[in-house]
Amino acid sequence: MYGFFYAIAHLKLSNAMVFTYSSPIFIPLIAWLFLKEKITLAMLIAAGLGLAGVIMVAKPDSGLFNHISMIGLCASFLAAMAFVTVRALTNTEPPERIVFYFCIIGSLISAVPMFWVWRPYTFHELCLLIGAGLLANISQMFMSYAYKLAPAGQIGPINYVAIIFAGILGFLFWHEIPDHYALIGFGLIILAIILCSPLIQNKFRQKK
Repeated sequence: MYGFFYAIAHLKLSNAMVFTYSSPIFIPLIAWLFLKEKITLAMLIAAGLGLAGVIMVAKPDSGLFNHISMIGLCASFLAAMAFVTVRALTNTEPPERIVFYFCIIGSLISAVPMFWVWRPYTFHELCLLIGAGLLANISQMFMSYAYKLAPAGQIGPINYVAIIFAGILGFLFWHEIPDHYALIGFGLIILAIILCSPLIQNKFRQKK
C-alpha cells in the first residue's frame, strides 16, 4: 500500500494507475507456485486483456519507465502475494477474522510514520478519511469472501472492474466523457471479466 501511494504521489496518475491495477497479472503464477492452483488459458488471457484495457484507459506516457516505476511494480507484485495469502487463509480462517487482523496490523504499522507528519484534521477531511476507511473495510470483506469461493487466478482479473466504476463515477460527478480509447479499454476489461466466469473456465478445462 505504501508503494502504491508513493507511486501515485510521484508519478502521473495515468502512469500510476497501470501499476495499481497490474497485480492480477502476477496472481495466477503466484497461486500456481504456492497453492498449486491450476493456471488455465482463460485466466492468462483475462489477466492480459484486463491490463491492456487499463493501459487503454490510463494512456500512460514515456514517464512510465523510471526508477519510481520499480516501486510501483514491486507494490503490484506484493499486492498479488497478499491476495494469494488471503486465498490460502480462507481454508482455515473466516473472512471476518482475516479483515480484522489486516486492519489491526496495518494500523499499527502505519501509526509509526504517521506521527512524522501529524497535523490536526478539519471536520471535512476527517469525514473523508472515515468514509474511505469504511469503504476499504467493506471492500476487503467482499474480497476475502470472493477468494474463499474461487481460485485466486480466476478472481484477480475481476479487480479490473474498478476502472469501469471509476469511469462511471467520473461521468456522474465530474461530467468526464471517456474517449474512444477508454471505451475500447472498458470493452477489453468486460471481456476479461467474462473470461473469468465459471462457464467459460469450465469450457477451457473440458478442452484440456
